[in-house]
Amino acid sequence: MYYLASFIFLALISSFFYHVLYCKNIKLLKVLFNGFVITIIAQIIIFTLIRIVMGYDLFKVYNTLNPSRLKFIIKFNAVSLAAEITLIFLLRVFKVKKEIIDGECKGFISSIIVFLYTFLLMIFVYLDLFFPSLNIDQLLFTLGMPITGTNSLIFFGFILIIVVVPCISFFVNYFFIKNKIKFTFKFKNKSLTFFPINCRYHKSFILIWILFFILSINFKLGFIDYIKLSLKPNSSFYEENYIDPKTVKFDFPKQKKNLILIYIESMEAEAASTANPGINLIPELSLLAEEHISFSHNNALGGQLQLAGTGWSMASLCCTHLGLPLTLPISANSYENTKYFFNGAYGLGDLLKDNGYMLSFVMGADAEFGGLRALLKTHGNFDIKDSNYYRENGFVPKDYNVWWGIEDKKMIEFSKEELIRLGNTANPFMFSVFFEDTHSPGGYMDEDCEKKYPNQIHNVFSCTSKRIADFVNWIQEQPFYNNTVIVLLGDHLYMGGDLYTQKKSHYGRHAYNAFINTGKEAVFSKNRAFATFDFFPTIIESLGVKFEGGGAGIGRSLFSDKPTLLEQYGEEKLNEFINSKSYFYRNELLNKRDTPLK
Repeated sequence: MYYLASFIFLALISSFFYHVLYCKNIKLLKVLFNGFVITIIAQIIIFTLIRIVMGYDLFKVYNTLNPSRLKFIIKFNAVSLAAEITLIFLLRVFKVKKEIIDGECKGFISSIIVFLYTFLLMIFVYLDLFFPSLNIDQLLFTLGMPITGTNSLIFFGFILIIVVVPCISFFVNYFFIKNKIKFTFKFKNKSLTFFPINCRYHKSFILIWILFFILSINFKLGFIDYIKLSLKPNSSFYEENYIDPKTVKFDFPKQKKNLILIYIESMEAEAASTANPGINLIPELSLLAEEHISFSHNNALGGQLQLAGTGWSMASLCCTHLGLPLTLPISANSYENTKYFFNGAYGLGDLLKDNGYMLSFVMGADAEFGGLRALLKTHGNFDIKDSNYYRENGFVPKDYNVWWGIEDKKMIEFSKEELIRLGNTANPFMFSVFFEDTHSPGGYMDEDCEKKYPNQIHNVFSCTSKRIADFVNWIQEQPFYNNTVIVLLGDHLYMGGDLYTQKKSHYGRHAYNAFINTGKEAVFSKNRAFATFDFFPTIIESLGVKFEGGGAGIGRSLFSDKPTLLEQYGEEKLNEFINSKSYFYRNELLNKRDTPLK
């Protein structure tokens, strides 16, 4: 709303200055239209400069344009106005005119080239808005999965930015060429056509586009390094470091403990300190970590380092359930069968089911998204209640769709009902829930969330912290709590660019974790170097389960003094191992043939 008001204000001023310089025989509507176009161009320039110089993305600028940031609004409008006046002055100096195109026009091919260049640009605009931290594993994995369950904002953003905008550029360019209309800059005796784009050397422009495309995806995703790793000989990393849980003897306590595993989308430990310097956005979660066990890279609130194959939700669940990162081998058909997921591995769900546990997974999104249902069904045959379940069974209207499906406020109430049901059974249980209000871009705020900060995602983090702490308090009041371990995990780092008010490298960012009611001593919980897959054996040990070796999968229990692979190899070497070609990973763990569904 404040940005819209600012834009209209600037467009009117732009129209006024345009009218002053071009007052002869120009109708009011044309003046307003030209002022509107000039404002759009100036805004694009300003947003680009802000992105480059300050590191702010579009959502951050949008969130900053509110009454509490009066100085920023004044500066933003002043710079925008200066850009508009400069553009109007340049139009006057260079005498922009509409003329007739002479000679032969190759409009279709030229417009295709315009489409390709616009398409490439819009890809990076889209990624910068929605996935600024995207890596190649996540991209390839997502492209190989059905779009079922995708957030509507992300989906329609893709359609608008990557499909519609390039198509518009094609048709507009083709229309002007077909009608032989061109716009030129004239300065002294020289003339330069700036629109439409009517290329003479089509092959050269296409070759340049291909070069730009390769360089761009390599800059954004490290594609060339990925190819280099795939061409290297087979790595024996997994054969040497994978501890197969099927071969490990797990001794459960006589009275088996329940497990409540709560995933909090994109929750970072640094939200308590450096996301908004001087302000703790998550005081309730910070207190839970302080009062209970929280594993950290330092002496304060911290967490794991985000490695290759761990940086998005599905990868995080593979790590915590199987002790394995999720990487996509470049060879074909690695994910051709999404019915079975990591069917050569043995995971948390398998272990607990084989020991008499009831398994329940609740989420507000569609469990089909990213192959999550396949993972949970392959490993433990979880009872899954997702957005489709709650719609089909009348918990919400059949056409209900908020954020990723159902917002956290409702999911907490549904979780309470499920926990009461599980608590009334004779079997031990594992209950897991995924809260998603903190998902980028910007998060989701319902009417009950307090607006304490200018930045929406800060308010969402704050609201989520309070909600989850209240949920934990409710659990602690239930009769089953005394024999229950609660694990809180931020699944990965926040992907948007609007959480931190200042630029921050991934070395200074860590996902949140807290282990509650484990009955264990936190002897080795601080100053550790660990990854998301280390939580797999750590969760098992938190239940009072004893096992030799101190690890499972490629994870190492953080309750033990056994060094993690990150402590053993370091980040650079371990990332290289994870990304390396591994026939064992691909053929024995990820996609083992002829393995029946459990």
